[in-house]
Amino acid sequence: MSTIKYVDFKGATPPSIAYSAFHNAVWLQEVSVPIGSYNIYRNMFSAFSSSGVIMPQIKEKTEAYFDYRMEGNNAIVASYNGPGGVVNVPSTLGGHPVIAIGKYAFDYRLGIEEVTLPQGLVRIEKNAFQYCLDMERMTIPSSVTSIGAYAFYVNGIRSLEFKRATPPSFEAHAIYNCPSLSEIYVPAGSYYAYGVLNGLGINTSIIRERGATPTPTPTIKPTPTPTVKPPPNNPTYSSRTTLNLRNVASVPNTAQISSFSVNGNFRISTSGTLNLRAWNDITYTIYEPTIVGDRNFPIRNYVESAKAVWTIDYYTFGTGSSTFDVSGVMINYRYDKYEDF
Repeated sequence: MSTIKYVDFKGATPPSIAYSAFHNAVWLQEVSVPIGSYNIYRNMFSAFSSSGVIMPQIKEKTEAYFDYRMEGNNAIVASYNGPGGVVNVPSTLGGHPVIAIGKYAFDYRLGIEEVTLPQGLVRIEKNAFQYCLDMERMTIPSSVTSIGAYAFYVNGIRSLEFKRATPPSFEAHAIYNCPSLSEIYVPAGSYYAYGVLNGLGINTSIIRERGATPTPTPTIKPTPTPTVKPPPNNPTYSSRTTLNLRNVASVPNTAQISSFSVNGNFRISTSGTLNLRAWNDITYTIYEPTIVGDRNFPIRNYVESAKAVWTIDYYTFGTGSSTFDVSGVMINYRYDKYEDF
């Protein structure tokens, strides 16, 4: 059994290779081939599948600091290995249109201040620009229709501009934990459409229309007055519910609990798109996912359930309703005496 992981082919056409040459090569992960020869090498390895060869990742060699992979006749940027500063992503690689920035393509690339994306780009895949701490600005062309989860995660970006009047689709946390992001520019007349960014935890007050003055005032309902002290930087929500886990376990209200264990899930079901924060009066535990359909949230001992009255703030986008079910939460406890809390 061969343990070889990488193979670099120099020829534009494959050499004559027997079917058994890569027999049982289960460690083979990546094959590097000359520009323009992706399909012919892919066909060769597809034919080897009957010999126990697992299809490796086939990558065409670097062109102008970019590694890329093929999707049909189109190119997807797989990684960037060039200098920092301003990086211009070409519209073609190897003569193939660039349609996507692949997942992790610019992962942990320091020194890059701006990336110029070509018109014709269709998508930015998950984690594409995560940990680009020196990033300052980027313009998303109007051709981009989707941005993957955590595409801009822990990113130093300050200014982001969208050229598309209709927002692209955003996966959960597409723009997340970008503390320096202070301005988002959108086309004139599309301010309210980009209100969907609120579902990513972005304050819509930083959205500005190009050529529009003044910026419209958001119509999102204000946060209700909390009954307990709120965590810092709490987002805006329009609804609130309360889950009392003591009632779930039938714990006497005056019981002084000496030991306890908590396991299980509370279940959230929504017929719309839900943005949620859950927290209690002892420990701040904040969730801000974008929830579609059903979602289970695990509750464990770290929740400090001795006084576990949970406050849940949420905002349901569009039409729809949301329900919360704690029947899956299991609490075992022991108490020695009664005492008012």
